[in-house]
Amino acid sequence: MKDLGKLVQKLGFGESASNNDIVEAAADKLFSVLGTKDHGYLDLVIAKLKEEGDFDSLTGRYGKDSFKRDFGRAHSLLNRSKVPFAIMIADVDDFKSVNDSYGHLVGNDVLREIAFRLGSGRAGDDVYRYAGDEFAGIYSGVSNGNAVTAAKKAVERVSTSRVHGQGDVIVSPTVSLGLYLVKKDDDFRSSFDKADKALYRAKKAGKGRVSL
Repeated sequence: MKDLGKLVQKLGFGESASNNDIVEAAADKLFSVLGTKDHGYLDLVIAKLKEEGDFDSLTGRYGKDSFKRDFGRAHSLLNRSKVPFAIMIADVDDFKSVNDSYGHLVGNDVLREIAFRLGSGRAGDDVYRYAGDEFAGIYSGVSNGNAVTAAKKAVERVSTSRVHGQGDVIVSPTVSLGLYLVKKDDDFRSSFDKADKALYRAKKAGKGRVSL
């Protein structure tokens, strides 16, 4: 998406426009020139552009839109084949104080390290940078017990990380994590809300905690 800024200007969007909005508008322009929307290959190109537009180069993780998309896929699998899954929301503890005390470059290093640690668990589990210092994840094929075990291991991996700043500065970040086992009649919004409330309980209980 190197020319995203030029595309924004040509399509008349403001700075707050999402990548997906921009890609959708560009697709409509392209399809109008071609005279039809029945172009399978171009559909694949547009889907790939959307995916790449949601990629966070800082952490090497996909973002909010990909999380929502993959939630939909996991939910369809739950309804169709009864494959359970849980979602997690993780928040870096005291991240503002890291930026204030050590600077944003160290803060960026902390985010990169946490993204790596959260994503180094079970094969098939996915982690996303949802917003700012908040991460999200999908744990596939899990019961409540397995989900809690995976979440606790993720929190432990983060707690063992060490990020080096200037001089002798070493930052030891922690995350709090909220977990929710998704039900068949849940949608994305209700599931996220329940995981977010679990995160709030984890934060209230102290740093580096998991709440279901």
